[in-house]
Amino acid sequence: MRVPSLLRRSALVALALPASLCQATDVVTLSDGSVYQYGDKSDAPYIAQWTNGAWAPIALPAKLLPAKGSFEALGSDPQGNLYLTYEDASNEKKKAYGALARVDGAWSRLGALPKNWETGGHITARSPREVYLDVRLIKERSRLVAKWDGATFTELALPAGAEGVEGLRVHDGMVVLLVDGKGPSGTYRDGSIVYHLEGGGAWAPMGPPCEGSADLLLTVAPGVLWRLGSVAEYWDGMAWQQGFTFPNSSLDGYRIARACSGAEGDLYVVLTDKDNDDHLARATRTRGLSWYKGNEQTSKFEYGLYDPFLDADGALRLTMSGQALRFTKADFSFGSDGYPEKDEMARAVHLAYKATVPTFNSFSRQLVHLDSVMSATAAKADVQAYKDKAQEAMVWCTATMDQLQALNVGPKRNRLHDALLEFLQLFHDQLYLNYRASEALLDGQLDEAQMQRWSRSYTAMQIAFNNLKQEEADYPRRNGLE
Repeated sequence: MRVPSLLRRSALVALALPASLCQATDVVTLSDGSVYQYGDKSDAPYIAQWTNGAWAPIALPAKLLPAKGSFEALGSDPQGNLYLTYEDASNEKKKAYGALARVDGAWSRLGALPKNWETGGHITARSPREVYLDVRLIKERSRLVAKWDGATFTELALPAGAEGVEGLRVHDGMVVLLVDGKGPSGTYRDGSIVYHLEGGGAWAPMGPPCEGSADLLLTVAPGVLWRLGSVAEYWDGMAWQQGFTFPNSSLDGYRIARACSGAEGDLYVVLTDKDNDDHLARATRTRGLSWYKGNEQTSKFEYGLYDPFLDADGALRLTMSGQALRFTKADFSFGSDGYPEKDEMARAVHLAYKATVPTFNSFSRQLVHLDSVMSATAAKADVQAYKDKAQEAMVWCTATMDQLQALNVGPKRNRLHDALLEFLQLFHDQLYLNYRASEALLDGQLDEAQMQRWSRSYTAMQIAFNNLKQEEADYPRRNGLE
């Protein structure tokens, strides 16, 4: 196993992490604001709750869990009880599926699912005696909604023309369903429709289909229901209204791929462009869309953003490369750097940026080369050469940060100055970890805890470098330096 290269784009992928670190998860925020992560870890079902800034795993009775498999969906009822569906992959040739409930703190299994059922990605409930989950019929290759009444399952056919379930939740006491398929026109053009369940078990449409398509059904305080995709529409209790606009051309526009509610009835959204790159934005019904760092270019992330949720302090959390990143509302303001146009301090900060980046790139290339040599030979001399270069780069980082601190940027803040300082500090930290890892790896003492620290540090440095480039993208224009 080799020491991960400092800035190699594929380093996190190439790094052979221990099996205990390998997991595939989703995140869901429940109506009470609690946040859960679920899926599988080391091929076994896994669930955790976000508590005090970290994921706290939840232990379930072993008799309820398959030895191999994953949780497929997680939901709750208004009383705060939890519901999960799972896949049992203990027998690869004959997978099985089931559902669990945590009622008043006690876990139990819902009744056995028919063998022809395969659980989908949605589960919700009004109470322990009224649980709804979407199901795929394996033989028929079709979908339905199953209702658990505390004793038996009942099949609820999807509305005519519907082929897939995109959302299933309880909203304002109603069971609400978002489907895709063929709409009233008999084509897929108008197939994204929201329904609510009537007393007799029939689905009634909530307004007309989307003028586009929707993949997400989201409830936002104070009880507003959104349907999101190539549109952003909310239900006002009577009809669907346009919430905000964004470039959504089918050829070169965006699509809302992921979203979560903010602290004040707003939304945080991840929009995917035609090249499948992710962009981050905040949206409100009154102010519209506010791109991360101010515009479409600076909102772009080279790495995927997943599982958005709101932390207890109101900050946005997103997952990138396995790490929960933190953003605040200030990251989505349109404010300038706090300096008037043609201010000399703004120019000095930009000159410092232009002097720093080439040196950083030079150190990166040299370290990648020395890393390759060290990995090929495992010779002490080559390890020492790598360590010497890392030490030289750390000295440069410290000196450059001192020079930046000496710039008189107060009392106002300069975001490019802050971003450059943050990145250099994280680069310095990463150099130190690589310095120590080169010794530990060759001595056979690189353990899981060290690898986790390296992974967290590397991801933080990636984010900081991306933020730095975003800040500089239109800095000259904003500060009259062009």
